[in-house]
Amino acid sequence: MLEVVLSSALVAYILLDVNYFVRMFLTCFAGRYFRPKLGPTDANVTYGIALPWDVDTTLDHMNNSKVLREFDFSRMELGVRTGVVGMVMKKGGGFPVNANFIRYRLPVKPFSIFKVESKLLAWDEKHVFIQQSLTTLSDGIVRAVSYPKLSAAGWNPVELMDANWPGTVSPSIPTQFENMKEIGDIVSEKFKKVGKKKAETYDGTKGSIRDSVGPWKNGGTTEKRDKSI
Repeated sequence: MLEVVLSSALVAYILLDVNYFVRMFLTCFAGRYFRPKLGPTDANVTYGIALPWDVDTTLDHMNNSKVLREFDFSRMELGVRTGVVGMVMKKGGGFPVNANFIRYRLPVKPFSIFKVESKLLAWDEKHVFIQQSLTTLSDGIVRAVSYPKLSAAGWNPVELMDANWPGTVSPSIPTQFENMKEIGDIVSEKFKKVGKKKAETYDGTKGSIRDSVGPWKNGGTTEKRDKSI
């Protein structure tokens, strides 16, 4: 029986990002039951340490994806402590990341202790705009800054704020998010054209998809495939 349990645990650890799910559960649990509530525009601060499995291939600094993950944890705890996460989930809604600007200013060295601060900057009827920063405690230097724009899927941030914090008005949306929108519009338009072109190759109106891939017709070469392989 013990062997089955251990084997199942090992398989789960291999197939799933167990560390992520455990850390997210503990973050939300602590934010819900052990940390004080926050107002909608209060800052949330979480703490962490750059452990050996967080480092990059060069082994001398924290991997960029791990920095994003720390921002993810802190942002979720902000939502839990303000109560917004619970309200949105009751509505069956969500808050996926629509766009994000991140600046990696300086590396986070292994075993560095740091804090991540997350704060709601503004909101409209479709999005919420957040500022996040990662600062090492030993020197007080901001190592990374992030500006995520979250979509309000199935809920209206303005209505939620009015219902739970009457009189709370959103500040002006910061300039960096307006610039992000311009870039997003350009990228969206570009890939809409690419998607349309691919659709044309699939429906046969301008040749089959195989005709459009040139030298990769035969699996990466213009020569005949060796059927014995």
